[in-house]
Amino acid sequence: QQKMGSSKSKEKEPEAAADTDNKSDDKEKGKDDVSPENVDSAAEKKQFDGFLSGYKPDGKRRKCTDCLCLLMVVACWVGITYLGMKALETGNPQKLIGGLDYKGRICGYSRTVSTKFMWNIVAIDGAGVCLKNCPTESTWNTVGWFDPDDIDMLVCKDTTNSTAWWRDYPFFLILNGDCMFKFASTDYLGFCVLNDMSIFTDIFTQYFSFDDGYNLDAVFESTNYVTTICGDIWSSRYYILGFGFGGAVFMAYTYTYLMRIPIITKTVVWGSIWGIFFFALGLAGYAHYTVGVYKAEVPMVRTPSEINMMETLSIIFFGASMAWLCIILYLKDRLTLAIGLIIQTAKALVSMPLLVIIVPVIQVIAYILFTIPWVIYCIMMAASGDIVVKQAGITDDDNAIQVNYKSFQYTTQQKREAWFMLFGYFWTSEFIVAMGQIITAMCLCCFFFTRDKSKIGNSTVLWGIFLVIRYHMGTVAFGACIVAIVRLIRAYITYLEKYAGGGNTRLKKMILRCLQCFMACIERCIKYINFNAYIQTCIWGTSFCTSAYNAFWLIFRNIARIAAVTGVTHFLAFIGKLAVILGTAGSFYYTMDHYYAAMVSSLVVPTFLVALIASAVAIMFFEVFGMGTTVLLQCFIADEEMNKETPEDCFADGDLRKYLNKNGKSRKKKKTAAAAK
Repeated sequence: QQKMGSSKSKEKEPEAAADTDNKSDDKEKGKDDVSPENVDSAAEKKQFDGFLSGYKPDGKRRKCTDCLCLLMVVACWVGITYLGMKALETGNPQKLIGGLDYKGRICGYSRTVSTKFMWNIVAIDGAGVCLKNCPTESTWNTVGWFDPDDIDMLVCKDTTNSTAWWRDYPFFLILNGDCMFKFASTDYLGFCVLNDMSIFTDIFTQYFSFDDGYNLDAVFESTNYVTTICGDIWSSRYYILGFGFGGAVFMAYTYTYLMRIPIITKTVVWGSIWGIFFFALGLAGYAHYTVGVYKAEVPMVRTPSEINMMETLSIIFFGASMAWLCIILYLKDRLTLAIGLIIQTAKALVSMPLLVIIVPVIQVIAYILFTIPWVIYCIMMAASGDIVVKQAGITDDDNAIQVNYKSFQYTTQQKREAWFMLFGYFWTSEFIVAMGQIITAMCLCCFFFTRDKSKIGNSTVLWGIFLVIRYHMGTVAFGACIVAIVRLIRAYITYLEKYAGGGNTRLKKMILRCLQCFMACIERCIKYINFNAYIQTCIWGTSFCTSAYNAFWLIFRNIARIAAVTGVTHFLAFIGKLAVILGTAGSFYYTMDHYYAAMVSSLVVPTFLVALIASAVAIMFFEVFGMGTTVLLQCFIADEEMNKETPEDCFADGDLRKYLNKNGKSRKKKKTAAAAK
């Protein structure tokens, strides 16, 4: 037995040595391939930042999600391109933009006027004529009214009443609507537009008399104000853009930087909350005191109704203050969580300043690159229809004027193609919006699930964009498709209400409008669920349906937390927007008034424009801020559920970690008490 034991020990020695060699090889490989499986000790796991290496918080690799939907949206883009290229071959935009002459011919398109692209007015009733070139000079003040040689100085129809006795006199030709003066004009999209609109002032002044109360100069005097305002805007254009964009971004980042300091955020939030309570309580006390004063008056001056009204106000304010106190006490922990999330969001945005700038820029560029060819395709498709010239009579007392206008007729196939183009537009526009949302969510998830925050920077934004493009564009396409379908249904309801409702009763129209309202509510709900689903996809790497299901129940389980976080975030965002707008507009006004006062005559309109631009920047910035708190809330909940038993291993830091440790200790005490029973 001793011999057998010694032989077995000898056999185990090579196996142990082999295992040691394998472990050393694994460690050597682990240096090159860092993954959660290669991290052994708890301390190493605590330092491992797998999220920045393409892993999920649970240590598993990410995988592509909803690839079929990505192929479908690509196929939609291919279909849009195909229909657009076909429309480029068959459509003629001149059918759309060309004016109609007095015979109902389209300038530059109809056979007899195919070389005459310019539309010019030819009669007092608004009828036009097609010309090869627009007039270069005005002849209204040089034409002899009864000089036959001056007919060449007029713009006339192709055929006039040649048998009439007055055919050789410009006065009667103009009066009859066969000719019109030449006016110096410029071609704008096939229409001859006057170079100088003040020519009408000269005509009316020369040929019509006005009383003192209707002086034409007084009527046109307001144009001086418009000219002055435009001059002020042009003179200060660089300062308007500089303060409007640059100043607003600086103010927004300054506000966010201050919000990352806990003492400031807590002071603002809790100070506002308790300020509302004491304000309502003070109003109740003042109303109660006023009631006592009214009753003590000798003789009685106030009526019983006034005294009862003040007593009612006192009760209302006191009840409101007590209700507010109960809400504060009930949501105390949630408000603490909300403050911690806001501080973390501010830290994330300060650490990744590129996030607020690059995502909207990418969205705008993508939208422009898609919209320009899409609009061209739609114009050419609209120009592929058949033209029908119709007449409409405009009755003015005893005179009736016939006006020509164009109407287009399309085949059933062309209408279906138009609906497909509209659906493609909805899908792509929602896809672009959703890409911005999921990129923002991914970058903030990278921030939360990275233990070493020194690794976070603008490069994290680029990494978040890569992760979304690499793994989750299909999920974005899925969510955008659902919203696009709802928007298409809303568009069809609008179509029915506007074009197919001529003979419908009021009840049917009311039903269509109620249905439109219902679908608008559905669209808002779907967009909200979609955004939360994108967050779940960023955290866990799940497909859209799974993420939407998890997001729905997560919202349901944490409705009180979400309400507290949303309320506090909206309050701070409102203060931030107000600070950015007023600070930017005020700094612009002060700078221009003290250093560049001679540049403009009035600062009212330029300051208003600066405030308008600053408001747009503030809305964009704090929209990202609001999304950030929602993303970090879901990250916090995921972290809490993963590390429920061991809160010391959580990813959260700062006040969020204190919150988790506090809840973890209370949970352990409850378990200990339950086990003791």
